[in-house]
Amino acid sequence: AGATAGRGAGAAAVNSSPATGGAAKNALPHARVKTIMKSAPESMAIGADAVFAVSRATEYFIAYLVKAAHESNAAANSNSIDYSNLSTTVSADPSLKFLKDVVPKKILARDYLAALQS
Repeated sequence: AGATAGRGAGAAAVNSSPATGGAAKNALPHARVKTIMKSAPESMAIGADAVFAVSRATEYFIAYLVKAAHESNAAANSNSIDYSNLSTTVSADPSLKFLKDVVPKKILARDYLAALQS
């Protein structure tokens, strides 16, 4: 109940939940995740297993998003990802459609104002 799975840059996480008696180590702090979960108006009592599951799911989602952005930037032979890579990935991937308002493509203020006037 504590197998270690390797992650990029040498970081490690323990793949066990609080219910199995294992240490629950995630990249995201559980206290912060629990605070965010409690901020939902319909939130009820939040158990340690729920916080662990949401933390792990969030980590997997972030890994998916970063991998997709990196793959879309592979043609540029760059090992870095910037905002434009993320916004391009969000706009191109139908499964990330829900993020279009959160990670929009950058637009210059003058272009935005011109679009408003026309």
